[in-house]
This record gives sequence, C-alpha cells and structure tokens, in this order.
Amino acid sequence: MPTRAPHLAVRVVALVSAACTLIACGTGSDSDLPTIPIAVAASTSPAAPLTAPEYQQLLAAADAELRTAVAGFAPARTSGAVRAASDALSKTAAAVRTRLMAAVVPPSATSGHASLLRALDTLAFQAKGGGSLCAGSAALAALSQSPAVADLRAAADTLAKADPTFQFGKSLPGRTQLANRRLTNGTMVKKLSSRGPGELKVTNASSDAVISLVRSGSKSPSVSVYVRGSGSYTVRGVPNGTYSVFYTSGKDWDAKAKAFTQQCAFARFDDPLKYSTSGGQYTIWTISLKKVVGGNASSSAVDPDAFPG
Repeated sequence: MPTRAPHLAVRVVALVSAACTLIACGTGSDSDLPTIPIAVAASTSPAAPLTAPEYQQLLAAADAELRTAVAGFAPARTSGAVRAASDALSKTAAAVRTRLMAAVVPPSATSGHASLLRALDTLAFQAKGGGSLCAGSAALAALSQSPAVADLRAAADTLAKADPTFQFGKSLPGRTQLANRRLTNGTMVKKLSSRGPGELKVTNASSDAVISLVRSGSKSPSVSVYVRGSGSYTVRGVPNGTYSVFYTSGKDWDAKAKAFTQQCAFARFDDPLKYSTSGGQYTIWTISLKKVVGGNASSSAVDPDAFPG
C-alpha cells in the first residue's frame, strides 16, 4: 500500500495542470478570466392565421384601392391619358398583390387567395401601356374583357364559395364590348357660325376621320366635318380667311368626348389654306387624306393634347 500514494499524487497534479491549461489559470482575479461567448437561439412560432372578418377587411381594402385606380380611366380623352391610367392600375395591382402575399390567410381561403395573387400578377403585367386605345370608355371595355379581369372574377367566386363572407370584385368593370360608333358621312361635328362663298372638298382614306378648319389666330375650329373611310364630302359656305387644316382619324367616335376611342391619329396639313373672293370668283380647295402620287400637300403629326376641339 505505501507504494501507491506517490502514484496517486502525480495523477492529481497532472489533472490540475490540465485543467489550468483549459481555462487559462492566472492569478485568480476575475479580470484575468477569458470571456466565453454564449449563443442563445430564440424560438419563434408561426403567425396565427387571420380570422374570417380580418381577412375580409384585407380584401375590402384591396378592392377599394383597385376601384380608385380603375376610376382613373373615366376622364381619359387621349391615348396619353389612357397610358397614364393603365400604368397607375398596373402599379396598384402590383402593390396590392405584395400586401396580400404577406398575409397568413384562413385555411378556407388558401385556394382562392392563391388564385387572387396570380390574377393580380397578370393584371399588373397586362395593364401596362394601354395599347392603341385613345379614350377611357374603350380602355374600360377592353379591361372588362381581359384575361386578368376574368381571372380576378374566378378568384372572387372561389373565395365566396369557400366562405360567403369573403367578398371581392366591386372594383372590376362590368363586361362591355368594344364599340364602333360612327356618324353619317358629312355630319357636321361643329357647324359654321357664319357663312361665306368658299368650299372645301375632302376625299378620305380608309379610316373614318373628322376634318377641321381653324382660322388663323384661333384655337378652336370654325367648322368640323365627319367623313367616313373611303368617302368624300364638300363643305360649303366657308368664310374668307386663312385656315389651318387639322384632322383626326380612328375607330369608334365618342360624341361626348368628340374623339375616336381606338386607333386614333392626329395631324395637320403643313400649309394653311387661304380663302378669298375676287371679281365674283371664290376659292375652292380640294384635299385628300390618301397618299396621292404627285400630291403637293404634306402633313405632320400633332400632340393629341394640343389638338383643337
């Protein structure tokens, strides 16, 4: 037995030495102890789904935003205004989709909600630009027939079937076909307020058009006449004076807006027409909106917002 005691002592010293190495033993002062970082993992639990009333509030808010954007088409009277309203609707659809995507929806709304997000994504893409439409009435009709709006209606139906309290779609325009309203050839959109001896003979190209004579120094037409595509008409009674000739062509004449709602173009002849009376003779001008070989009149495009109406 006496021979084992030294052996035990050596092992204890070795263990103490090893322990000091691991914890960097020093003088015993707290300041000499190493700083040991401690990682704390925070536990999180998934957010609880919205209740049915809360989800309906979210749908109603989204519907109201879209309704405001859709209403922006109503006052549009030019292609530029239609493009602006279309871009605003696109941005609104994208923003609404982003907010709805962050929601934890009731389990019963899962399928309809996913369809709604896809439809909003389609609307944000399809609404950009406005295409060849020139007035809000045509833009709303085209929107009502678009795949995006059809998908939104289908998503709304799916949500309503899952829970009758889930209501969406008040913002969507009612189904309307694109119109093609035309006036009778030779209809005076604006009649002459005074009459003279002059005449203006018009030969039209393939699209319906409205031709206007604007007296020098004025911003509004003295006379405007509707001439159907491939038609012709003679305006009689033009007073003496110098006039610029403006014309707009397109499809579907909106009498209230006094503009074509689709495929519209705006132009003016570069040279004015002068009407005068001399020695019992009066002036007759003949213009053609068709491209004529050997023709001596040129025209230039006009900003729709600067077009006299």
